[in-house]
Amino acid sequence: MNWSLRKAVICSVLTVGLAAAAAAMGQGGGATPAPPPFPDGDGKKVVMDNCGGCHGLDQVQGAKHDLATWKETLSRMVTYGASITDAQMPTIAGYLAKSFPDPSKPDVKTDEKKEDQDAAGEKILNTACTTCHDLGPVTRRADDRAAWESTVYGMVGNGADVKDAEIPILVDYLVKFYGPKKEEPKTAAPATPATPAAPAGRGGRGGGRGQ
Repeated sequence: MNWSLRKAVICSVLTVGLAAAAAAMGQGGGATPAPPPFPDGDGKKVVMDNCGGCHGLDQVQGAKHDLATWKETLSRMVTYGASITDAQMPTIAGYLAKSFPDPSKPDVKTDEKKEDQDAAGEKILNTACTTCHDLGPVTRRADDRAAWESTVYGMVGNGADVKDAEIPILVDYLVKFYGPKKEEPKTAAPATPATPAAPAGRGGRGGGRGQ
């Protein structure tokens, strides 16, 4: 075998060996590849800012939950100190359920629609309503639907950028999260027992025996 042929064989063997070594490193023999970035969407910033304070964000990416389980997880994280408000919960849970779903437990379409409407209402509130004031005047109120509709129409009249189709979405959101406080059902007082009637007499005057 001449030198040129031997050189070509040696190069081929080295190439195959390096390729095999690289494949072995990719399967666990080398550094673990970085997880894919978080997908864009409403809720991403809150997740990035809050969920990495107690654990790595790769733990979030590795979790696979349906919408209801993500909401339970977020509620538990709030008890541990995560800065997520009740009004933000639908947006964050919807983002996580869409980005990291549980393939074995598809979400119920009705719940998805409700979460989408809540997220849309929150977005309108945080964009259109905060151009003139912060959320303080909103969070301090507990109005019914009629009062919130009057307020929203008044704000639109003053220049708030809320389209006609967005008004009912915004009103629904405001009533749900900043509506009247629900009163606890009142327990009925126990009924007063009736006073037993006096026994009937054995006869009136003159009702003696044998007349």
